[in-house]
Amino acid sequence: MPEEELTLDQIRKMAAEIGMTRLSDEHLKQLLRATKAARVRREVLAADLGPADEPAHVYTLDTGGSR
Repeated sequence: MPEEELTLDQIRKMAAEIGMTRLSDEHLKQLLRATKAARVRREVLAADLGPADEPAHVYTLDTGGSR
């Protein structure tokens, strides 16, 4: 089911909720575009990735250095 289309007023409210109250209309438009792009990417990734695709973070300890 597709999500409803975001509006500039919804973005303004979202920004205000997180303390971003001094954004200009141009900044709000940029935030709107970025939010839409992030949602599209999230949908694509959710469809294509499974738990086995999660990146593995590997850390090593350098034992050759002096203290």
